[in-house]
Amino acid sequence: MKFMYVFILLLCILSGCEKNIIDKLGMLDAVGYDLSDDKEKPLMVTINYPNVTKQGLYQNKILSVDAKSSKDSRIRFNHRSNLKIVSGQINVALFGSDLAKIGVKEILDTYMRDPSLGTRVYLAVAEGTAREILEFKPVEDTNSSLYLRTFLEKLDNENERINYNTYQFNRDYFDDGIDPIMPYYTIKDQNINIDGYALFDDDHFVHHLSPTLSGVLFTLRKETPKGTFSFEIAPPDDKHAFPYQLMFDYRKTKWDIDVEIKDHKPISVNIAIELRGSVLEYTKDELTDSEKTQKKMEKEINEYLMGKSKELLKLTQELGVDPIGIGSYVRNKLSYEDWKKLNWDEVYPTIETNVDIKMQLVNTGQTK
Repeated sequence: MKFMYVFILLLCILSGCEKNIIDKLGMLDAVGYDLSDDKEKPLMVTINYPNVTKQGLYQNKILSVDAKSSKDSRIRFNHRSNLKIVSGQINVALFGSDLAKIGVKEILDTYMRDPSLGTRVYLAVAEGTAREILEFKPVEDTNSSLYLRTFLEKLDNENERINYNTYQFNRDYFDDGIDPIMPYYTIKDQNINIDGYALFDDDHFVHHLSPTLSGVLFTLRKETPKGTFSFEIAPPDDKHAFPYQLMFDYRKTKWDIDVEIKDHKPISVNIAIELRGSVLEYTKDELTDSEKTQKKMEKEINEYLMGKSKELLKLTQELGVDPIGIGSYVRNKLSYEDWKKLNWDEVYPTIETNVDIKMQLVNTGQTK
């Protein structure tokens, strides 16, 4: 009986503590970083957190402050809210494009040092300002932070092995054989859209990669096992008002890279990829299950992917960034001393790059 009284007393105490904590905390689920116009407080931070009123109504609260640093902004937020602002529930960190061009290292340093944030916060770049994205209400009638989180989770599921979070960004940032990337978001047609990916040189955003070339990037990266493409195979004609389209998905069955070394330096890189795929749409007036048409489609797919791969590699070499991670394979072919002597940032734009892609279609459908 005495034990029962003690148990009830402890239950009441713990329940009371939990209620007080929930009532008094503003638990952030998204944060955005932009440049401010204040020279003394150059960082504008926007936060999003849920709030439930005493009447049980759900509110989505958004606040912005100018601050000297990310940690300084937390103090300023606590001066503007009756709740204690805590960051342990942050799911998404968004960087305005102008800020990302200057660099995100100092902000991400906070995420590495603060154990309450963890390593699984999703990262992304916003066209314009992060504040505009977080203040925008998507047509799905949900708040922007929840929309972004579910969007990024979907990308994880679709690509299976690419995680756009603090862990992967920092891993690629500190690895001297690959450059990091982030998803790139815009507001278009009254909705938040992913519009390709942001390429980084060190911690600086240097180029917005189109959705098509982003898909090619993932095809060339070893760890991404599958993808989907749609491309135009012929323009409209007298019989058809729309372009002829070929849409397919694929799964990699083989990925290999050969690095040629001469005089302790890389001179060429050859990537060989084998794919197995299915035709999802083919708008030409041909039977897709015929062997002749299948071979024709395989050839069109190979030429398209290799052409786009050449375009991507030329672009990345001109920019001096290596989002594919070719440098890590070059490093594995060299001795430790040779790699340390090599300036990969200078060498990468000069090497010859070749891609050979072979598609085998296993499902072409039965439609015309």
